[in-house]
Amino acid sequence: MRTAEGWRTAAWLSLPVSLSFALRWWLISADRVPTLYDQSVHLYLMRMLARREGRLYEDAFFVHPPAMIWLGAWLWRMTEGNLSAMRLIHAGVASAGILPFLLVAHRAFGRRVVVAAAWLLSLTPAWSGWLGANLYLEQPLAILVSAAVGLAIIATSNRTRAVAGLGLGVAMLVKLTAVPVAVAATAGLALASLRAPCRDGLRTGFPLDAWKWLAAGCAAGWSLSALVLFSLPGAISCTLFAPAAVPWRLQGRLCELTGALLHLPVALVIGGLAAVAATRSLNPRERACGYTVLLLVPALAVVPATFYWRHLAVALPLLSVLAAASCSTRIGTKQRAGRVIVCSVLGSVQLGTLAFGLIGPGAAHQRHDDDAVSALRHAPEPVFTLRPIWLIVGDRQAVPWRFASDPAFALDNHRVPPQDMLGVVRQSRTIVATDEDRRWLPPAVARMVSREYAPAFVRHGAERHERMEIWLRRTAIRSTPSP
Repeated sequence: MRTAEGWRTAAWLSLPVSLSFALRWWLISADRVPTLYDQSVHLYLMRMLARREGRLYEDAFFVHPPAMIWLGAWLWRMTEGNLSAMRLIHAGVASAGILPFLLVAHRAFGRRVVVAAAWLLSLTPAWSGWLGANLYLEQPLAILVSAAVGLAIIATSNRTRAVAGLGLGVAMLVKLTAVPVAVAATAGLALASLRAPCRDGLRTGFPLDAWKWLAAGCAAGWSLSALVLFSLPGAISCTLFAPAAVPWRLQGRLCELTGALLHLPVALVIGGLAAVAATRSLNPRERACGYTVLLLVPALAVVPATFYWRHLAVALPLLSVLAAASCSTRIGTKQRAGRVIVCSVLGSVQLGTLAFGLIGPGAAHQRHDDDAVSALRHAPEPVFTLRPIWLIVGDRQAVPWRFASDPAFALDNHRVPPQDMLGVVRQSRTIVATDEDRRWLPPAVARMVSREYAPAFVRHGAERHERMEIWLRRTAIRSTPSP
């Protein structure tokens, strides 16, 4: 790619990237106390490591590899625990981090396709919506693996493919979802080579041993990642064995797949159809991308022990490029009317779902959290809560319990017996809970809370899960100063 052409492409891409960051910024400013569960778990662990209050996996339970928690702990120290600053930095990096993949894909699909894919990404609720505004693991993983897959597809040397495979293997330290991505990319490259069509009597495809170099790089990356995990006491049992014990539920997966159609409608549907068509393309890079997506999306929906629609965001960059390439190929420059109709329909669907995600029911909006935070900061320690975010914004210490970082995992499927939960909760002088959180507590614990604790503060909200209550032990109410 010539330098001037690359700069022009980067200039065109800066517009959708800026829009994506602006949408994330708006969501962050409207949700100063992020109560999403997984994000609160990540923030709690980042604070713990930054303050050196414990060791990951040994003193605090966590079901994912440590890379993002390590990076977040460093960022916590740099920002002195400023949640808004951390989320804005994450939003900026996630918005601009997709540029390497798009610039790599430019070599395979051209500028028009890549710019259209960038706009599709920026207007997709799953990319620029609440998933993009919060500290989840899926977007950093998507940035890493999409760049590695793109590099493997455009590579002209086996050494470059091995480097791409190494990147896919090391990405396992962000989240284990990187493993099916690496397997799908390797199998997609192999199928693109073995099932290559003939043109003028010649096979159009990659060298037959291309996938082997990619697989060798993945194996090396997995080995390095495994060494890191084995060096951390308790990491293997938390990241591999604990999630594997979660029962596989078909009904829950079908519900999450329905949610995926709402959060990434155009990319998932049009990109999926384009992937099927791409497997018959004479362009070997497009063919490899198509096979990779067709293998990856079902794998993401089947393999994880607990499936959520956001797992599919890992494939979103590839789906967006395939969707843009398909629309560009199927609708020629002379078919102006057809292009206008297709773009109008797809744009309306995309903008409608984006608006629903930004301002619809359940969207982030400004809440009056100052009184709640002030009341919590005057509450006696230790504190028991099912949402660790309240420990962070209130600067409180949790009950000494290994599952304080992820209490929902401990309570789900009765992993912690009710008698043990009674002992844990009784150690606390303050309990913070929402109406939604109470359904996780065993009945014996709920009865004990009603008997031994009294509500000292109630924050009402538009949604049921926004009603937050602070309960104090009855013997500690008189000695607690008013906020």
